[in-house]
Amino acid sequence: MRYIPVALGFLLLVGACGKFDIYEENLRFMTDQTLAAEHAATARRVEEAAAYLAQAQASGDAKRVQDAKEFVSDAKAQAKAVASEERSRSHSRSRTHAN
Repeated sequence: MRYIPVALGFLLLVGACGKFDIYEENLRFMTDQTLAAEHAATARRVEEAAAYLAQAQASGDAKRVQDAKEFVSDAKAQAKAVASEERSRSHSRSRTHAN
């Protein structure tokens, strides 16, 4: 659980740069192996964010709950961006092999 503040800090840093525009652009330049690793990392972030939200809700601290909800939202947005890039690559490969 000590990684949650680190992950939260990373998400806030990424969020400060036009939310996920730069992140999504960087996904396009990742190798397939790196994208697969990012897929696993974003899945962990979503799980960590959900756990953090549960802890925040249990604490009853409204500010902490709001921060946790934003953390969950950002983690899910990253996971969605990775999935979108994976679909795009899969679609691109299927068109290439069809020709």
